[in-house]
Amino acid sequence: MRFNVLLATACLYLLTASSCASSPSPRSADKPLSPPGTPPMTGSTVPAAATPAAPATAMPVVVPLTPPTPPPGTVYVDATWAQQRLDKAEAVAIDVRTQAHYAAGHLSGARLLNLPAWQGPAQETVRSALIKAGICGGTVILYGEAGRGTELARTFLLLEEAGLSDVHVLRGGFAAWQRERLPVEKNVPAVKPCTWAAPAREAMASRALVMESFGKRGVELLDVRDQGWVGSDYIAPPRFSAGHIPSALPFDVTHFGDVASGEVDPEQIRAAVATLGPRDKDPVSIHSTFLLYGEGQEDPRAVEGYLLVRAAGLKAQVFAGGWKEWSAEGASPVVRIVEAAEVVRLMEAARAPDSVPSTRAMLVDLREPWDFRLAYLPGAQGQALRLLKKSFDEFIQQHWPQVERRTAPLIFYCYGRSCVRTREAAVLAGRRGFHNILWFREGVDGWRREGLPLLSLPRDHGTP
Repeated sequence: MRFNVLLATACLYLLTASSCASSPSPRSADKPLSPPGTPPMTGSTVPAAATPAAPATAMPVVVPLTPPTPPPGTVYVDATWAQQRLDKAEAVAIDVRTQAHYAAGHLSGARLLNLPAWQGPAQETVRSALIKAGICGGTVILYGEAGRGTELARTFLLLEEAGLSDVHVLRGGFAAWQRERLPVEKNVPAVKPCTWAAPAREAMASRALVMESFGKRGVELLDVRDQGWVGSDYIAPPRFSAGHIPSALPFDVTHFGDVASGEVDPEQIRAAVATLGPRDKDPVSIHSTFLLYGEGQEDPRAVEGYLLVRAAGLKAQVFAGGWKEWSAEGASPVVRIVEAAEVVRLMEAARAPDSVPSTRAMLVDLREPWDFRLAYLPGAQGQALRLLKKSFDEFIQQHWPQVERRTAPLIFYCYGRSCVRTREAAVLAGRRGFHNILWFREGVDGWRREGLPLLSLPRDHGTP
C-alpha cells in the first residue's frame, strides 16, 4: 500500500484529534438512528434561555513571528547548487560534523559551529556563536553526515530560531560532495566581523503558547513520540494512547528516512501531512502552523520532524519541553484512550456508597438525543456535541455540581471508532479546566461487541 494511504489510514484512528460536524448530517458511522426531525429529549438539554459559551474554536490563535515559509522542495539542495553559491560568495557553509572530520577536510569556507546544549529558547547564545563565526544573515548551507541527522536538524532549528531566514541543507551531506569530486579544503577560514541584523523569530514554542494554541484554528499539534505504528484498523500508538495534548495528531517522522541522508523526499512529506486528520474526509489545513512535540528536550524526533515539515514548505514550531513538561504534576489537560473495562471500573467506583462526589468519574454521551434515548451506557448523561459547545458549564453544573475539574475523570464516547466528536469535546473540556480527560474510542459499537448492558429511555422521557 502506498505510504500516504497508510498514513491516512493510521490517522483515522486519531479520532480524539478532530470533531464530527456540529449538527446532524448524513455520515456512515455518525448517522443518527432516527430521523433528524425527531423531537429532542428533555432533561439534560439546556433551555434556550441559557447563555451559550463561546465555541472553543471560534477565533484563530495568534502565532508569534515564525520563520518565513520556504517554497516546497527548496530546503534540501544538491552539491552543484551549493558549489555555485559558495564559489560566488553568495552563501556560507556550516559543518555540523565532529572537529576531527572538519579538520580532515571540509567545504570551501565552511565554519565549524559548536552550538550550546539544548536548553529551550537560546536566541542570544546562538546569535553570539554565529557572529563569532562571521555569520549575521544571508544564505546558509548546512551539511553533516549520515547518522548525525539529529545534530543537523537541531542546528537548522536553532538557526531559524535565531532569525536566519534562508537556511538550506546539503542533500547527502559531505559524502555527496565527495562523490561529485568537488573541492575540499583543510584550512580554517578567516572570519570577518559582522553586525547582527536579522529579526527575531519563534521557531520554538513555550508551554504557554501550546496551552493557548491547542484546538485553535490555524494550529495543528503533531505528537511525534511513537514510531513504527502506521497500519490499518485504527492502530493506536502506545504513547499517544497513554496520554496526549488535546487535539494532537500522532505523526511518525521516522518513515521519511535519515534527515542527513539524500533520501528525504519533500513532496512525500507534504503529501503525508496533507492527509493528516482524524479521518480521511477531515484533513488538516496545509496552511496551518504545525507544532511538534516529543517526550522532552532529549527526544530527537521533534527537531528532526521540524526539519522535515519545513522541507515540505510548511510552517512549523517545536515545543521543546514536550510531553514531560506538559504532563508534569498534572498541570495541563491530558487526553487518554481507555477501553470498556476501565469505563466499567470507573463507573462502578462512582456509584459506590463511599465515593467522593468531587472525584467521581463522569460519563458523557456525545451522540444525538434520539440515539441516546434508544441505547446508552449505564451512568452516562447525554449531550450532543452541538449542544455541549453552547452549554458546557451549565451541563456540568447540572449533573456534577461538586466536581473537582483538575482530578475527576471526564469520559467521552460517541457512536464508535469512526465518530470523532471527542476531539472537539476534549478541547472544550481542557479549556474549561478539566485535566483528566478520557476517550472511550470504541463507543457504543464497542460496548455492544463486549456484550455489556445498554439502557434505553421511553420516547417521552428525559435523560437520566
